Amino acid sequence: MDMPSLKNSNVITPNVVWYQNDDRVVLRVMLIDVDDYFLAVDYNQLRFSTINNNKNYYLILNLFGAVIPEKTFHKNLGRELRIELPKAHRFLKWSRLVLNREKIPQISMDLDKVEIEQWKLKKPTIKHEWTDWNEYKRINNLNIMPDVPSSDGESSDDERFNLIED
Repeated sequence: MDMPSLKNSNVITPNVVWYQNDDRVVLRVMLIDVDDYFLAVDYNQLRFSTINNNKNYYLILNLFGAVIPEKTFHKNLGRELRIELPKAHRFLKWSRLVLNREKIPQISMDLDKVEIEQWKLKKPTIKHEWTDWNEYKRINNLNIMPDVPSSDGESSDDERFNLIED
């Protein structure tokens, strides 16, 4: 179920920067000098609210994947709030933070922490540089027979098919 958007103009969505690794999703709520805040985490939802500099901040996220709420870790670092959500299904990459496909402008991925998987193709190692083709054929037991035309006078399949096409 999607949460309805708040109609109150006094409520602000805080800026959130997030990244993931194999076993957790880390959220950085970018608010400075937060004294007191509310945080509730369910297996697929995060709720956050606080009052900072006489402004009401409120955040509800329906998460893309399941998390383990009991093992959630959060810490106020002064310049940001760090929330670590352990993934219920380790090693599965989330394609986005929230279930909804709509882009939320206040949420962005931490590009400094993104792990780019690169698949590298290995070149086969050549054990020996071959200078003589006959030696290579002898060592690798290659017997390539020359192309000899048939002498039985019978027409080949290619010749029969060419007659059909004409």
